[in-house]
Amino acid sequence: MGAQFTGVEFWDFCQDNLIDVYYSIAHPRCNGQVECANGMVLQSIKSRIFDDASKYATKWLRELPHVIWGLRTQKSSAIGYTPFFMVYSSEAILPSNVAFGARRIQYYEEGEAERSWQVNIDSLEEQRVAALLQHACHEQQIRHYHDRNIKERSFNVGEYNQPGTCTN
Repeated sequence: MGAQFTGVEFWDFCQDNLIDVYYSIAHPRCNGQVECANGMVLQSIKSRIFDDASKYATKWLRELPHVIWGLRTQKSSAIGYTPFFMVYSSEAILPSNVAFGARRIQYYEEGEAERSWQVNIDSLEEQRVAALLQHACHEQQIRHYHDRNIKERSFNVGEYNQPGTCTN
């Protein structure tokens, strides 16, 4: 852990702002997921704000909500659903749907929408299980992809060379 998270200034800041700090070493894979998500946000912001003609010191503040919205409404290959759907059990109505008159906008009826919403709520658990199964399958595919070039090697006592030594 870096010194920026162990110094007195950091802890004073957290205490002054009523921030509880918890470090998780039990789930190191989660840190990778967070890093991946942060990387996607940063990459999206960089591609939206880069402009040689203007300074973009504060432009990222205007673009961040659009980037987050885009990531929340983008279907995940790992689970087969959008994060928005996993939270609200319905797909988001995008601004382009409104602007170009998508079917679900053109034929919207309040009563039918209420019934459809109830059906979505009732089947939410099934969809979450399906997402969990899709995620497990996705992890197996990734594991298979990474393991395909691994060759099994066995070592006997005395065969392992220390780094920096040569065997001739």
